[in-house]
Amino acid sequence: MIEIFKNFLEKERPLNKGILTKLENNLKTNFIYNSNAIEGSTLTLKETDIILQYGVTVKGKSLKEHEEVKGQEYALNFLKEVIKTNESLSLRLIREFHALVLNDDIENRGKFKKSNNEILGAGFETTPYYLVEEKLTELIEKFNSSENNDLIMKVDCFHADFEKIHLSAC
Repeated sequence: MIEIFKNFLEKERPLNKGILTKLENNLKTNFIYNSNAIEGSTLTLKETDIILQYGVTVKGKSLKEHEEVKGQEYALNFLKEVIKTNESLSLRLIREFHALVLNDDIENRGKFKKSNNEILGAGFETTPYYLVEEKLTELIEKFNSSENNDLIMKVDCFHADFEKIHLSAC
């Protein structure tokens, strides 16, 4: 599916700024919605989009869910800036992303889990808390040294391994 979309975009290049902005906003909304839904958010895709577009809270939804959307948005905006600098992935960057995602959680932002956790229905065990930094360092080294030129595959493999580590206590 990704290849079909990629091929379509390649044929349509150069894309005008309006289309690029719509694609970016759509991707951001879907990414944030799905990331938060996995963690138990009750926000719908439309409600997530409203928070991102207008910065308002949604009636009947918790402030925490609103803050989770905003935290993800801050992290994605930071990622765009980091990409422009061509900085290599590092433990420091992951801590910064983590702090932005958990923006409203002063106690845990930027810190890795201090006890074991699980992802309900995932079918695998997450990394024990005492191995998180070690496994993350190994994953970063693997990512930075990979000679795979297919960036989508490289990022996909990283993401799959990253999810198994599951940094947060939640």
